Amino acid sequence: MLPAGLVVDVWCLPRLGAGDHELVLVRPDDKLQPIATLPWFPDSYAQVDGGAWLAGYDSGICAWIDVVPGTGSPTSAWPIRVTDDGEPFAVNASRDSANCDGQPKAYGLAEAGDGRLAFLASGAVRSRGGVGRLSFPVQLYLQDADGTVRRLASGLVEPRSVQWSRDGEHVLLIATIDDRQGIWEFGPDGSLRLLFEGDLFDFAESPDGARLAVIVKDGPRIDDASRLVIATFE
Repeated sequence: MLPAGLVVDVWCLPRLGAGDHELVLVRPDDKLQPIATLPWFPDSYAQVDGGAWLAGYDSGICAWIDVVPGTGSPTSAWPIRVTDDGEPFAVNASRDSANCDGQPKAYGLAEAGDGRLAFLASGAVRSRGGVGRLSFPVQLYLQDADGTVRRLASGLVEPRSVQWSRDGEHVLLIATIDDRQGIWEFGPDGSLRLLFEGDLFDFAESPDGARLAVIVKDGPRIDDASRLVIATFE
């Protein structure tokens, strides 16, 4: 049984074809209420002021952030614009590009309880084509509740799984920094801390913020329970 009020991404993969994603709300009667259907491959979501949903799409060679069709319009200025990484660009700039060469990237969306958004983006990646775009350094940005966008970190290699900490004060993500791969914590002042080092698929923070559940890449099967590691930190 899922808790009422939870929003779930339901992915339907048919035998042939790409399938689609459907964003649904869990109602108090346990039924699922459709919110919107997404024709592409979202990897992250955030609901902003005004009720509109944003989604981060792809996160691979092509990557962009855009409004989920049918959910309304953000009340803040849209699209979000990045102005400190080469020629200014919108976070949805790669949406209509055939192969994304010459286009920026933006993905990895996460929302704090007070409306701040964290996301990953790179304008310099426009100089790379094809698979060369995958490992190009990426920046971490914050959009404050008033719409101000600022860079929090630079030069992240293959960052993903952007999350806000339980206290809403830090951004957590998987990345390689100075040749060390793992879960990194970024403070609002630009401080940096390595919480877990290793090659991993994904992670989740405990409700009290004292532990991490980490799925590591050392088991024979992706669903092998031995891959689940509980990391405790100060």
